[in-house]
Amino acid sequence: MKKIVINLICIFFTINIFAQLEAHLINNEGWIKGKYVEIGINSKGVFGASKFSKPSSFHENREFENFLFGFIANPQKDNWVDYDGDFFTPGTPEEGFSIEINGANYSNNSDTTFGTVEGSVISSQKIESDCFESLAQIQWQGNVDGLGIKRTFSVTEEGLFIQMITSITNLSGETKKNVFFMHNVDPDNNVSLTGNYSTKMEIISQPNSTSNISLVKATQESVGDPNDLDGSAVSFYANDENARVTFGGFNNRIASDVWNGVFGLLENTVGSSSTSDIAMSIAFKLGDILPSETKTFVY
Repeated sequence: MKKIVINLICIFFTINIFAQLEAHLINNEGWIKGKYVEIGINSKGVFGASKFSKPSSFHENREFENFLFGFIANPQKDNWVDYDGDFFTPGTPEEGFSIEINGANYSNNSDTTFGTVEGSVISSQKIESDCFESLAQIQWQGNVDGLGIKRTFSVTEEGLFIQMITSITNLSGETKKNVFFMHNVDPDNNVSLTGNYSTKMEIISQPNSTSNISLVKATQESVGDPNDLDGSAVSFYANDENARVTFGGFNNRIASDVWNGVFGLLENTVGSSSTSDIAMSIAFKLGDILPSETKTFVY
């Protein structure tokens, strides 16, 4: 009997035929949208592109003080009648990342005083494949202290999430020791509708002997506004044994503090909750990175 082997070859390419996906690169800022999620990434690789550059097809994000566009979503899937956000940019915007190398932290943040990792948005594109769902994607690339950092933000046509992939490569000739990475955000959810900056924070899960899931969630209940009948929620999620989530503090900048959970400041206990105007964070312990080595993680 003749054995037949069928090989599936996956091909992906960038084209402009998507009715519900968009990707734009405007003034070194990336814009992408699917049916239910729209985001703007600025030149520092963090949420908060200039509203003055917003593509006309994107919805109003209800942020009129800082003129930034971060992230909005339509979980009701009702053609953007009842939608949430802007999640990160109202009031005092707090959103960004830090990389720690042997105790030294370098941060890029929506706060203009924090931008110590040089870099830029290098692409914003739509991708189609026979092997996975079509998506729109922004890529940011930077470097600091001999480490190259590549951040990729993706939304799918039907998805209600933003996938963030970070790759860190040691471009130097020496081992980079005790490397941590963190992403910190003040989730303001629907403050433009509710007038309330406080959210209910909950630690849902941390990696343990049976699961590698990290999950922290911030929610606001509906206040009866017809544009917010279901309340809102935003989360950090990872399936990675090296990840940890916390809530607490505000302008957190020390990646190892987030991973370890600083007693009295950053709560990391599963089942704990608090309702306040505070930040939530996710951190990854990467350990030592050898010359030419790359470490990649997804959340």
